[in-house]
Amino acid sequence: MKTIFYSAIAVLLASVINLQAQTFTFVRTSPEWVYDTNRVITSYGSVNNLTSSSIQIRLIRISNNIPFGWSSSMCDIRQCYGPGTDTTDPAPYPPGANVIYVDFADTNVVRSPGMGQVTVMAERVSGPTENHTAVFGASTFPVGIRQINSTVNQFKLNQNYPNPFNPATRIGFSVDKSDYVDLRLYDILGREVKVLLSQPMNPGEYEIDFEATNLASGMYYYRLQSGENVAVKKMTLVK
Repeated sequence: MKTIFYSAIAVLLASVINLQAQTFTFVRTSPEWVYDTNRVITSYGSVNNLTSSSIQIRLIRISNNIPFGWSSSMCDIRQCYGPGTDTTDPAPYPPGANVIYVDFADTNVVRSPGMGQVTVMAERVSGPTENHTAVFGASTFPVGIRQINSTVNQFKLNQNYPNPFNPATRIGFSVDKSDYVDLRLYDILGREVKVLLSQPMNPGEYEIDFEATNLASGMYYYRLQSGENVAVKKMTLVK
């Protein structure tokens, strides 16, 4: 019993020591996915120095999951680096919040559609060893659309879930090649109610959230088209 008690005390003391040892925080301040269709999409973060003097910190890009044709680059408190730089030079971060950001760029005149994520670690290079990680995301898809998988071999439209629903539901679908993708909602008489998605997309598996707060109860159809592929399913809204 004493052994368990002393072990618990040791764990608690270690947690307190680790908490006291933290000298800075590193977080993403932009949304998880920054939506835009410009050639450069910027996602912001903050390095907050919790001490009373400057500390030396460098940024390290530890993953670079971006679509073909995209590039990513990091900007610290002092300067911006090229897409080929995975580790920035150490820079002095004064006490308080300091802005850093990640740029997702595309050399094409019209941005290639897709979603990209970059994981960045902020590491202290002087004093006690300390590092923190944040994930930055950019998307050419409207908020509410998520890419689940980038490797698929079929065109498919899933049944929405939940179904019946009130007021929100989720629709999953897959496209097996780059093409213009169109997803629309129709009422029982075949009249168009809402355009859920209409834009070029890369191959992949996706989910889209749909909220029907302003629609009446009843049965609806949702139709997915990508190139020559077409699929239709029913959904039921119950209020």
